Amino acid sequence: MVAVAGGLAHSLALKSDGSVLAWGCSSFDDGQCSVPAGAASGVVAIAAGAYHSLALKSNGSVIAWGCGSGFNHGQCTVPAAAASGISAIAAGTYHSLAIDETSAPTAVALQTFSTIRTRVGIRLSWRTTNEASIAGFNLYRSSHGTLTRLNRQLIPAEHAGSTSRSTYTWLDPSGGQGGKRTYELQTIAAGGTRTLAGTTTLG
Repeated sequence: MVAVAGGLAHSLALKSDGSVLAWGCSSFDDGQCSVPAGAASGVVAIAAGAYHSLALKSNGSVIAWGCGSGFNHGQCTVPAAAASGISAIAAGTYHSLAIDETSAPTAVALQTFSTIRTRVGIRLSWRTTNEASIAGFNLYRSSHGTLTRLNRQLIPAEHAGSTSRSTYTWLDPSGGQGGKRTYELQTIAAGGTRTLAGTTTLG
């Protein structure tokens, strides 16, 4: 086995020969365990939703099955855009997702943005998983209706122009005085575009 995935009441497994196995579905059988012929070979990734299953083929196409009874919300209707060129798939409860390998990478993929109160102030931490088109970051603190920029100069991206991941920390020394504070993380793209990437609030 090279991969497994679990839905609400079923399980999927991807074998090394590219075939998919499915089991479960005894009480909630909506076809998600009935593996179609197209998923008998050439599969490179799998995903499981609540009542549906997905398979990504080596040719970049997506196969979906299940969605019977009253749980068909269109998640098994694969759009034409997912007929080729797909590099990754994911399944939600009643929806499906696919990443087109021909699309440009996003400016930044923010994995986490959090705060913790310390004796010397508020420590902010954030982690990225992709900095392909990002130049750096700005940090803002909102308190009592006032928005204050914390960094005088742009916080440079550690791996600007690449898809490498990075971890950052920043200390707000005035934040340790107590009270509710909201922090905003802004990304600056290589072309100058500013985007609110995340917010976090400390009570």
